[in-house]
Amino acid sequence: MNKVAVATRLEGELKDLRKGPGISAQAIARTRLLQAIFKNRPGEARKHIEWLLADWPDARKAEALRHAYGIKSGVGCIDLTDRREFYASLIGQSTRTVINHEDETIQRLALSLIDEFMRSPANEELREAIAEVDRSSGWQETGSARATIESVPGALEESSVLLRKSLERAQQLEREVAELRSELERANALNQMLARLFGGD
Repeated sequence: MNKVAVATRLEGELKDLRKGPGISAQAIARTRLLQAIFKNRPGEARKHIEWLLADWPDARKAEALRHAYGIKSGVGCIDLTDRREFYASLIGQSTRTVINHEDETIQRLALSLIDEFMRSPANEELREAIAEVDRSSGWQETGSARATIESVPGALEESSVLLRKSLERAQQLEREVAELRSELERANALNQMLARLFGGD
């Protein structure tokens, strides 16, 4: 896999999600790699990105992207320029600084998503999407994927932190699912008991 080309393509998709009213399931549904990564579940992709940014190691820079995406912004800021200007005035910085924060966060977010999902079994659509990027970039099996991550200062450490948090979240969700199943089993047992008590015709 040409990780540089895949990361660049994913960065492009993540940047495009800033346009217009911001990130949405409808906008994600028009992407290629994000759709493949999240197995055509754009709503889940949006929630996952929001969750990552809410717990991002560099909160100030992540906040710039959250405003750009329209996750958090001023009233009536339906245009990307308005959202940037609103946040720039909020922190007393230029819009150029805000854009730099957005772009840096997107670059690291792309690497983090790739690293996170490459550790799990790839679905067929993701393999095809990556192969498509490889073909378009003329890539052949050379070089080191680790070197690609390390080319962004601090990206490897941030990626590891975000991966650990994702695993912790997955474990928490598994526990919640187990609890719900237990509650459902108890409810079914109670229903059966009530049926035996009151349903005898």
